[in-house]
Amino acid sequence: MKKGDLLVIGRIYTGRRYVGCVVVKDGMIAFSGSRESAEKEWECARRIECEGVVIPGLIDSHMHLAATGQQLIGVDLKGCRSISEMTGRVSVHVMEQGFAVEGGWDQELFSEGRYPTAADLDRISADRPIILYRFCSHAAVVNTQVLKLAGVTAETPDPQGGIIGRDGSGKPDGMFFDRAIEKHIYPVEAALTSSTLEKAVERAAEYAVGRGLTTLVAMNADLSEVEAIRKAVERRSVKCRVRIFLSRDAFESPGGIPRFADAGLVRIAGLKLFADGAFGAHTALLSAPYSDMETCGLPLMPGEEMEKYMNEAARKGLIVAVHAIGDKAAEVALSAASRAGLTAPKVRLEHAALTPENVLLMLSKVRPALAVQPHFLVGDWWLGKRLGERCSSCYLFSTYMSMGLIVAGSSDSPVEPLDPWTGMHAAMDRGASSSVEMARLTASEAIDAHEALSMYMVNGGYAAGEGDRLGSLEQGAYADAVFLENRELDLATVENPEILATMVGGKFVYSSGDRLK
Repeated sequence: MKKGDLLVIGRIYTGRRYVGCVVVKDGMIAFSGSRESAEKEWECARRIECEGVVIPGLIDSHMHLAATGQQLIGVDLKGCRSISEMTGRVSVHVMEQGFAVEGGWDQELFSEGRYPTAADLDRISADRPIILYRFCSHAAVVNTQVLKLAGVTAETPDPQGGIIGRDGSGKPDGMFFDRAIEKHIYPVEAALTSSTLEKAVERAAEYAVGRGLTTLVAMNADLSEVEAIRKAVERRSVKCRVRIFLSRDAFESPGGIPRFADAGLVRIAGLKLFADGAFGAHTALLSAPYSDMETCGLPLMPGEEMEKYMNEAARKGLIVAVHAIGDKAAEVALSAASRAGLTAPKVRLEHAALTPENVLLMLSKVRPALAVQPHFLVGDWWLGKRLGERCSSCYLFSTYMSMGLIVAGSSDSPVEPLDPWTGMHAAMDRGASSSVEMARLTASEAIDAHEALSMYMVNGGYAAGEGDRLGSLEQGAYADAVFLENRELDLATVENPEILATMVGGKFVYSSGDRLK
């Protein structure tokens, strides 16, 4: 008899098929098949049975680890209906902590009908630093103290790919967009939050496993976040796997690409680049002007420069993930990838939000992996105002799958909730239960439960460059699994999953109680 560590019996979906049993040995799936075969060939130290269904551990293929944790331990500004409500939520935190770095607001909900300003935040405090990010993180408002710390004055020019908001006299009004945030606000934020990064990483990972996530793909991580992840992993306080895509600055650091002792648990997977901004801030790069503003958005990186980074990252064995929300941004990214000769999994398109026919044709030729965020269908409820009928070419998940592209699901947390089930539900429902216009315009793009699950399972593994080692329960995969009380995998399960336990590397990292035999 072969020796194993754990025999799992039940209705098990491997990501490809249903089996009756899997055997775990040394943190990996050593057998996947029938119960009868397993009991004939394997002797295991422990065995458990699940009356529901067991599925592969879920993967969030695009999220922001430290920022998610900071939101979980801080103040969530989602749902604020006015600037005064937003400042009210923040004020106590500022007085207690001495500063605030928070996020989640959306000016589309504000009764004032405008962006917030430094003057609004100065009513909380003009001398304690306050940075509040729009939920997309491509726009931020700061108070006067942060303007001082950043050294931003009326004479400070807009950086390439960024905008500093200004009042009628040309003085900074507290709003920053895209590269202006990166250049002026990120350094101030880093100094304020350095002591809380490790706690934030731990908190996000702890929350994740409770929702069945066993791998988090941390995007655009700078060296301070990488170091916080390293410390948390060394303390054994991170309960899930982490794959890191470095920021451009971190990628170019003189110290080289960071390495981790346990590459199975955490490793550097790639480099994150930006082709454009976001719809909500009118900075996503479009081929024609927005329907509600005379702008086509912001180009954040020329195609030639992008190609250079792609070639360099490929030489170092890293995946290149390019943020491209607008159709023009997708064209720039795909053209660069074509010239560099990169296809999936060596190149990924992050978001792939607006993809009319010409972009679909380019996708069919270049064939990158796509990291999408289904809950944007709900979160971007105002998208019709931005794009008009162009919304019918947004978030075409079924079309992408029919083209044979790797489509990996994610949250972009803290932009959307770190909850894969809400993402799956949105992919199946297209926002119909939330009465968003996208549901009518793109009803044919709805997918079924197994397709939605695949986005958060094996597709995520391929998009991370690990094939079916991640997001699968076939032989040779990591023994990462979610135990559900639900028996069927359908819309009802996705809408209200009963998670009994989460397992990473054959060890249980979350349990809702002693309900497994």
